[in-house]
Amino acid sequence: MLRLAFVSAITLLPLNTLYASETSFALTVGDTSYTVDQLESDFEQVTIHTVSTWTQDEVIQYSGPSLLEVADRSGLGNLTGLKLTSADEYAVTVPRYEAEKFNTIIAIRVDGKRIGFSEKGPARMVWPRSKYPDEIGAAQDGYWLWYLISITAD
Repeated sequence: MLRLAFVSAITLLPLNTLYASETSFALTVGDTSYTVDQLESDFEQVTIHTVSTWTQDEVIQYSGPSLLEVADRSGLGNLTGLKLTSADEYAVTVPRYEAEKFNTIIAIRVDGKRIGFSEKGPARMVWPRSKYPDEIGAAQDGYWLWYLISITAD
Protein backbone atom coordinates (compact mmCIF):
# COMPACT_ATOMS: atom_id res chain seq x y z
CA MET A 1 0.00 0.00 0.00
CA LEU A 2 2.83 2.38 0.90
CA ARG A 3 4.55 1.72 -2.44
CA LEU A 4 1.32 2.48 -4.32
CA ALA A 5 0.85 5.71 -2.39
CA PHE A 6 4.46 6.72 -3.08
CA VAL A 7 4.13 6.04 -6.81
CA SER A 8 0.84 7.95 -6.88
CA ALA A 9 2.44 10.89 -5.08
CA ILE A 10 5.30 10.93 -7.59
CA THR A 11 2.91 11.13 -10.52
CA LEU A 12 1.42 14.28 -8.99
CA LEU A 13 4.76 16.08 -8.75
CA PRO A 14 5.54 18.70 -11.39
CA LEU A 15 8.03 17.58 -14.03
CA ASN A 16 10.72 20.01 -12.86
CA THR A 17 10.50 18.52 -9.35
CA LEU A 18 11.08 15.05 -10.78
CA TYR A 19 14.00 16.35 -12.83
CA ALA A 20 15.52 17.99 -9.76
CA SER A 21 15.15 14.71 -7.86
CA GLU A 22 16.86 12.78 -10.64
CA THR A 23 19.77 15.18 -10.95
CA SER A 24 20.38 15.31 -7.20
CA PHE A 25 20.01 11.54 -6.72
CA ALA A 26 22.73 9.64 -4.88
CA LEU A 27 22.77 5.94 -4.08
CA THR A 28 24.24 5.34 -0.63
CA VAL A 29 26.31 2.16 -0.39
CA GLY A 30 27.74 1.61 3.06
CA ASP A 31 29.41 4.94 3.89
CA THR A 32 29.82 5.96 0.23
CA SER A 33 27.41 7.77 -2.07
CA TYR A 34 27.31 7.54 -5.86
CA THR A 35 25.51 9.69 -8.39
CA VAL A 36 24.11 8.02 -11.48
CA ASP A 37 27.00 9.53 -13.46
CA GLN A 38 29.47 7.90 -11.07
CA LEU A 39 27.68 4.55 -11.24
CA GLU A 40 28.09 4.75 -15.00
CA SER A 41 31.64 6.11 -15.24
CA ASP A 42 33.35 4.49 -12.25
CA PHE A 43 32.15 0.92 -12.74
CA GLU A 44 32.09 -1.58 -15.58
CA GLN A 45 28.61 -1.67 -17.11
CA VAL A 46 26.88 -5.04 -17.35
CA THR A 47 23.99 -5.61 -19.74
CA ILE A 48 21.15 -8.04 -19.05
CA HIS A 49 18.42 -8.92 -21.56
CA THR A 50 15.55 -10.39 -19.57
CA VAL A 51 11.86 -10.71 -18.90
CA SER A 52 10.31 -10.08 -15.50
CA THR A 53 7.00 -10.69 -13.80
CA TRP A 54 5.99 -7.16 -14.83
CA THR A 55 7.09 -7.34 -18.49
CA GLN A 56 5.89 -10.95 -18.90
CA ASP A 57 7.21 -12.19 -22.28
CA GLU A 58 8.73 -8.86 -23.33
CA VAL A 59 12.54 -8.96 -23.18
CA ILE A 60 13.99 -5.70 -21.89
CA GLN A 61 17.63 -4.60 -21.99
CA TYR A 62 18.93 -3.31 -18.65
CA SER A 63 22.44 -2.03 -17.98
CA GLY A 64 24.38 -0.83 -14.98
CA PRO A 65 27.12 -1.90 -12.61
CA SER A 66 27.25 -5.22 -10.82
CA LEU A 67 25.68 -5.06 -7.35
CA LEU A 68 28.65 -6.86 -5.84
CA GLU A 69 31.29 -4.71 -7.55
CA VAL A 70 29.66 -1.59 -6.10
CA ALA A 71 29.19 -3.20 -2.68
CA ASP A 72 32.74 -4.57 -2.55
CA ARG A 73 34.32 -1.26 -3.55
CA SER A 74 32.25 0.45 -0.86
CA GLY A 75 33.47 -1.76 1.98
CA LEU A 76 30.60 -4.26 2.06
CA GLY A 77 32.54 -7.16 0.53
CA ASN A 78 32.68 -9.39 3.60
CA LEU A 79 28.93 -9.58 4.19
CA THR A 80 26.74 -12.64 3.65
CA GLY A 81 23.73 -10.45 2.85
CA LEU A 82 23.07 -6.95 1.56
CA LYS A 83 20.09 -4.91 2.71
CA LEU A 84 18.56 -3.01 -0.21
CA THR A 85 16.20 -0.14 0.56
CA SER A 86 13.96 1.80 -1.80
CA ALA A 87 12.70 5.37 -1.52
CA ASP A 88 9.35 4.13 -0.20
CA GLU A 89 11.22 2.35 2.64
CA TYR A 90 10.63 -1.13 1.21
CA ALA A 91 13.67 -3.18 2.22
CA VAL A 92 14.89 -6.67 1.47
CA THR A 93 18.07 -8.59 2.23
CA VAL A 94 19.69 -10.27 -0.75
CA PRO A 95 21.95 -13.21 0.08
CA ARG A 96 25.43 -12.57 -1.31
CA TYR A 97 25.64 -16.04 -2.84
CA GLU A 98 22.54 -15.32 -4.96
CA ALA A 99 23.83 -11.92 -6.12
CA GLU A 100 27.14 -13.60 -6.97
CA LYS A 101 25.63 -16.61 -8.75
CA PHE A 102 23.32 -14.51 -10.94
CA ASN A 103 25.50 -11.35 -11.27
CA THR A 104 22.65 -9.01 -10.44
CA ILE A 105 22.99 -5.40 -11.48
CA ILE A 106 22.01 -1.96 -10.31
CA ALA A 107 20.23 -0.94 -13.50
CA ILE A 108 20.53 2.71 -14.48
CA ARG A 109 19.52 2.27 -18.13
CA VAL A 110 16.59 0.54 -19.82
CA ASP A 111 16.90 -0.08 -23.54
CA GLY A 112 19.85 2.33 -23.63
CA LYS A 113 18.10 5.25 -21.91
CA ARG A 114 18.66 6.47 -18.37
CA ILE A 115 15.88 5.37 -16.04
CA GLY A 116 13.93 8.41 -14.91
CA PHE A 117 12.18 8.82 -11.60
CA SER A 118 8.86 8.38 -13.37
CA GLU A 119 10.13 4.99 -14.65
CA LYS A 120 10.93 3.80 -11.12
CA GLY A 121 14.56 4.90 -11.23
CA PRO A 122 17.09 6.29 -11.42
CA ALA A 123 18.46 3.03 -9.99
CA ARG A 124 16.83 -0.35 -9.57
CA MET A 125 17.83 -3.95 -9.05
CA VAL A 126 17.60 -6.38 -11.95
CA TRP A 127 18.07 -10.14 -12.08
CA PRO A 128 18.80 -12.14 -15.28
CA ARG A 129 15.56 -14.11 -15.16
CA SER A 130 15.68 -15.15 -18.84
CA LYS A 131 19.16 -16.63 -18.44
CA TYR A 132 18.10 -18.70 -15.40
CA PRO A 133 14.37 -19.37 -15.91
CA ASP A 134 14.36 -22.46 -13.67
CA GLU A 135 16.19 -20.72 -10.84
CA ILE A 136 14.94 -17.13 -10.80
CA GLY A 137 11.22 -16.89 -10.41
CA ALA A 138 8.51 -15.56 -8.14
CA ALA A 139 10.68 -16.16 -5.07
CA GLN A 140 13.09 -13.44 -6.28
CA ASP A 141 10.41 -10.92 -7.35
CA GLY A 142 10.86 -9.10 -4.05
CA TYR A 143 14.53 -8.52 -4.94
CA TRP A 144 13.61 -6.47 -8.04
CA LEU A 145 13.75 -3.20 -6.13
CA TRP A 146 12.91 0.03 -7.88
CA TYR A 147 13.67 3.54 -6.56
CA LEU A 148 16.80 1.99 -4.95
CA ILE A 149 18.38 4.49 -2.56
CA SER A 150 20.65 2.49 -0.25
CA ILE A 151 22.65 -0.70 0.16
CA THR A 152 23.82 -1.49 3.68
CA ALA A 153 24.91 -4.30 5.96
CA ASP A 154 22.06 -6.59 6.91
